[in-house]
Amino acid sequence: MGTSYLHKALGAKQPLFQYWNSSTGTYSDDNIFSINITKGDDTPTGGTAVNTAEVEIHADVQNIIGARSRINLTSYGASLVASIAGNVTATQIGERFWGRTGIVKTNDVSNSFRTTVISSSGWLATLKKANYDPFISVGWKTGLAIINSLKFPNLAEMYTPVPYGVFDSIVKVPEKRRFSELAKLYADSMGLQIREDTSSHEVQVRSIQYRKDDVVRRSKTAPHLTRSAAISPAKHTQSLDEWYTQYVFATTMPDGSRGTIYMKGNNDKTFLDIQEVDWSYVRRDTEQLWQYANAIRNQSIKVFSRPESIRVDILYLLTSDSEHHRHQAGYLLALQAGDPVFFSFDWQEYARGVYFAQQIKETITHDTWELELSLYPAEAVVGEAMDRYNPKPQTWESAGELRWSDYSEKWNEV
Repeated sequence: MGTSYLHKALGAKQPLFQYWNSSTGTYSDDNIFSINITKGDDTPTGGTAVNTAEVEIHADVQNIIGARSRINLTSYGASLVASIAGNVTATQIGERFWGRTGIVKTNDVSNSFRTTVISSSGWLATLKKANYDPFISVGWKTGLAIINSLKFPNLAEMYTPVPYGVFDSIVKVPEKRRFSELAKLYADSMGLQIREDTSSHEVQVRSIQYRKDDVVRRSKTAPHLTRSAAISPAKHTQSLDEWYTQYVFATTMPDGSRGTIYMKGNNDKTFLDIQEVDWSYVRRDTEQLWQYANAIRNQSIKVFSRPESIRVDILYLLTSDSEHHRHQAGYLLALQAGDPVFFSFDWQEYARGVYFAQQIKETITHDTWELELSLYPAEAVVGEAMDRYNPKPQTWESAGELRWSDYSEKWNEV
């Protein structure tokens, strides 16, 4: 990869990428054939998504199972790309993956030429199998309980666990308190997101309200994702799998009494399917259970079109003459699984608005640098469309069919 088209296009004079493992050391561009990284998973729900990575190197590497594994831009590469993008720092985009080696496959091409494909998983994969039984008490916040289960002894290499947002309280302490069990109870079932953030070096537990607030914060500075940034065609889907489902959620109110959240399905009772969900083991200190119940309803019975996935050519954006394109590249490279993406007004009308990139796949070869985003509309993730926070157009391209006459502001205030 050392003298590749990727290097020439970016004007690189030194190595851009490197792979390191704790057993055999560092491999830079000259010895790397390809890098594939996946963050998050392709679902609209909360829960725990394990980051994974696969790197193919020009070397015969053995006996590294369980070794620590890191993929990152070199300090030179991170600084170069950050300076080209113009809206991110080297720290935000430098680390691409951190975890442990799981599978090693050697391709014995000839006596003088062997390659090794090394597959690794993030630290959450290890924690899902942990038998650590943490202390939890009635009245604790759900986010704090998960954080406590993440403080597993002898895993000092793992990112620091950090909660973000406000959380509801525990009414009943579960019998099984391992991280995997608590993740099922409070994240998979109730919409909290647990993720490894390679920019901040944190294992984050994020509430629904925090994710909504994050949309508002980012909308003030984030660039739109324009159609020209995507490699055509984008895939658009509509779903009608559970049109006749009615959800009934049993909850505990702040005063300790029982409460019920009803999310009605289609009015045709001939095919009505009632799904009962028990959330009574958590007290409704906030409105986030209602918000996630609405998200579940939208996932199941609301028909919407979504760009199922799009591929973005990062190299094209970084080498574009358009500053807005380069800013899009910077924003996307700093993106973590579950972060918001804003679709500009040059997309079809039904596709415009706020999405969450629930899964991000990154592919790097000698001549390509691409991201594939698996996207879900905000209403299916946090229970609200949030289109009112979609940023105003920053360029003529992102304005699409909109014109200055569509706005009431003065021209120099838009």
